[in-house]
Amino acid sequence: MRTFHSWILDAHLHHYMQTVTHRLEAAARRLGAGVGNDFYRPTVAEMRHGVDLYDRRDLEYALRFQDHATVPHHPAGLVLPVNPAEVHAMWTGLSRAERDALHRIYPFIGNHDGIPHVDRDHYNRQTLSMLRDRAAANFDEETAAGYDLIAARLESPTGHTQRFLSVIEEPYRSVTCLGNPDTARNVITYVVGAGRGPLEGLEKPEKLRSATMLIDPDAETSVIRWSGYMGPPDVVRAVEPIYAEHGAPMLRRFQEGLRVTHEGPPSRNTVIGYSYGAVTTGHAMLGPGLDASQVIFLGSFGVGAKNVGDLTLIGVDPADMKHSVLATVAEHDSIQLMPKVHGPMPTSPSFGDISRFTSDSVRGPLTSLGWNPDNHQSYFDSSNRSLWKMGMIAAGRSDMAMIDGNI
Repeated sequence: MRTFHSWILDAHLHHYMQTVTHRLEAAARRLGAGVGNDFYRPTVAEMRHGVDLYDRRDLEYALRFQDHATVPHHPAGLVLPVNPAEVHAMWTGLSRAERDALHRIYPFIGNHDGIPHVDRDHYNRQTLSMLRDRAAANFDEETAAGYDLIAARLESPTGHTQRFLSVIEEPYRSVTCLGNPDTARNVITYVVGAGRGPLEGLEKPEKLRSATMLIDPDAETSVIRWSGYMGPPDVVRAVEPIYAEHGAPMLRRFQEGLRVTHEGPPSRNTVIGYSYGAVTTGHAMLGPGLDASQVIFLGSFGVGAKNVGDLTLIGVDPADMKHSVLATVAEHDSIQLMPKVHGPMPTSPSFGDISRFTSDSVRGPLTSLGWNPDNHQSYFDSSNRSLWKMGMIAAGRSDMAMIDGNI
């Protein structure tokens, strides 16, 4: 079995290959400026061939998938809005019969941000059943079993909070909510990291919800496992920004949709970007910004920005970003050994004035110089202060999370 450290080494090699190739390409172009294009173009093509073979399949697949998903795909002749506010206005103007008819001609209507999550769940469960039956009819047992697993995790045991299927796409792209974000006072969006496929369980969201309700037991809390984009399949590909660049607009639109469909006073919306999910979250905060109350960068090795001044939270005064952007990384978390390709770590002083809180860390063996890959998976452990501090932050008590000591 390969270790986490071996994946990090591969990530450095992958990044090194790209860097060398780009520099050789630039040198060849400078040379070509003097001797003509016919000399250097074949050389450049040959140099790029090795790197292209290394990463073309994953990146092209991600591009195809993301181009399909970034703007919802509609059947020919069907024109639907993309802006969540416009989607909401359209949806509220339809009768139940009209909504049913729309779902029959467009089974993925429930994926649209701006539709209430009760309705999204209602139609997406039907679509999930359709996808499962189609896979079974094609004798694709593996795919059918994957959809069965998603369906099983949607079951809400007696006494447990209801689960909502807010997105279902092929292949297995899904977003699941614990509790209804349209009625919750505390809404947490957990953005998954590299290699965290949609078939991953809901243990982390469940722990986040319990930690938040411990601090704010009278408030309804919803936790969303957001894998609404195709992230890197492994740590090696996590050096690529392309996944975050394509996922960012989808995360922006999802957060905007949460505001549009929410009932009653505005909710406290917390986005937790975990590992590569922090890169995607950071990209979503560039430009027009992300519509969230606060953001936590968890176990992050960079967020696609040079400093916090590059980031925007809609509705948050830039002067208050210190209290609205938070970060933590365990002292011996091996993720810190990753190539610094996404800018400085948010826990680094050079990133700027944000709030940083501590996570428990277990030192690794001397053979690994103390680095411990297990720390990267421990942020959601019940024995780790980071879990309970995230609950404090999501409940509006970030002041408590800044206090060190046993909790």
